Amino acid sequence: MPRVEIDPPAPRALSPEQLRSVERETDRLGSSRDRVIMELLLRTGLRISEFADLDAGDVRLTQRTGELVIRHGKGDRRRVVPLNRAALRAWLTARQDHPTAPARDRGPLWISRTGEQLSVRSITKLVTKVMAAAGVEETAHGLRHTLATRLVRDQGRDLALVADVLGHADVKTTRRYARSELEDRRAALEAGDR
Repeated sequence: MPRVEIDPPAPRALSPEQLRSVERETDRLGSSRDRVIMELLLRTGLRISEFADLDAGDVRLTQRTGELVIRHGKGDRRRVVPLNRAALRAWLTARQDHPTAPARDRGPLWISRTGEQLSVRSITKLVTKVMAAAGVEETAHGLRHTLATRLVRDQGRDLALVADVLGHADVKTTRRYARSELEDRRAALEAGDR
């Protein structure tokens, strides 16, 4: 008997309403570090492990642009991700003023009150707390799915470009964000009948 392939489930992306709610909760955070962590995770699509592993030297800021160098992505691949420099600049200034922080351009980018590097677990707990306050039951990885889905479905970005941003070795992995739902396919076919 031939094997029947079943599509894997669609990535769990936040709805536009959920995303706005998470953004509102992010704006309410008292810590500049926590705000920038959430903002960057919402806008870069980084994996939490890549994000936690960032060093201050991985940040490149100019007057107009900013970027993060991901030294050890999945499969130990290196990539550069554009970012919102204004948000990060505020955290770098606060980090530099921290009494136990390493030099501005060295050491872990994300540090605790005691100057220790934030762990994947600590960052995940922050994201989970913000999403729960926003009434969203989703994992931190859902932020990555949300960005990818928005880039592919809402903005119509090229799959190869989105694969580069996300650090996917194969564009086939990225393709799942472009997969249409049954209702989308039905509406497209019905529109063609008119």
